[in-house]
Amino acid sequence: MGPGTNRARRRRSTSYRLHVGIRPAPNEALELEAAWTVAALLCGRPKGRDPGGGSGSTHDFDVHLPEGRVVALEVTSSTVREVVEMWDAILGRDWAFPDLGRSWSVSLAAATRGQAGTRIDRFHKQGPPLLRTLGQVPWSSGDVLGGPAPELSSAGRQARSDLRALGARHANPVDALPGGVPMIVLGVTGPAGWVDGNPVNDAVLRAITENEAKLAAAEAEERHLFLWVDSTDAPCEAAMATFTLPSDIVDVGAVVDHVWVALWMRGQTADSNIHSLWHLRRGGAWERVLVPRVRSYAKAVAVNLG
Repeated sequence: MGPGTNRARRRRSTSYRLHVGIRPAPNEALELEAAWTVAALLCGRPKGRDPGGGSGSTHDFDVHLPEGRVVALEVTSSTVREVVEMWDAILGRDWAFPDLGRSWSVSLAAATRGQAGTRIDRFHKQGPPLLRTLGQVPWSSGDVLGGPAPELSSAGRQARSDLRALGARHANPVDALPGGVPMIVLGVTGPAGWVDGNPVNDAVLRAITENEAKLAAAEAEERHLFLWVDSTDAPCEAAMATFTLPSDIVDVGAVVDHVWVALWMRGQTADSNIHSLWHLRRGGAWERVLVPRVRSYAKAVAVNLG
């Protein structure tokens, strides 16, 4: 597929949203599944060298192939620390407020790589009184921050302004269940952009920069990098979820021979947590790869992946 065709398949996304139920797995689980995925594709067997991250001075696995060749494998992820920290802050707080008057569905400015997003501690403390003020206005429905508003008192106008300053982008009143405690249900919004595969190239280059030295020191016939993508990295997730390969050619340098990129999605099948799997050979173009039956393959060589 040529670059022109790929660009034509780009899709417009009005916002990226984090799927809260899809959380990054522990490092050891990610590494183990990545190793057995590559092993299944190459008909090999992995042997751990630096499981769970270790000292960081050596690569994670050697994959031993039937003909005696060895593949050095380093496993990493594009997980965005700022997004994880934001959602940890959200999920670590109680969002039920008995004196709120009514429930609210609120979207906050999202965290992105290098950008912390909405400060959850401030919003948790200062947001509910402002929503309580707006709740006194007879809203019928709709977004009280982004849509048209009825005539407001000065206190109401100030509450709207203060909520936006706190990072709220949308807020919709919701009737509380009979006998239920009013609460705030949170989501995130932003940024908008084209869904295209080139952010995956950027993620790969970051991963190579961070891990190239480990693979360069490996005694192996080939050196492979496996990069997990999860829902904290919205641009890469969007590309892989829509199977939109990068249109640009990426130079992986002289050390890494093969790159594997996988979109992690818990319980995608009984055999794998991979929704989409891509492969790049040094000097070549990206290709989509059929996800192997990882657990079945591991079971066949007497390893239980859980």
